[in-house]
Amino acid sequence: MHQRRQSLRRAAIQLLKELGPTHYRELTDQILSRGLAVTSAERPENVLNRTM
Repeated sequence: MHQRRQSLRRAAIQLLKELGPTHYRELTDQILSRGLAVTSAERPENVLNRTM
């Protein structure tokens, strides 16, 4: 099943429900490695940290 890519914030919410409390850097790594979201940000972990 192919998942639709989403914003970092939405992907983070989805993964936090699955993983429980997770550091924002690890969360960003998981989001990007699973292909749940794409970003052109140089430091996507900072983008996620600011939006959460």
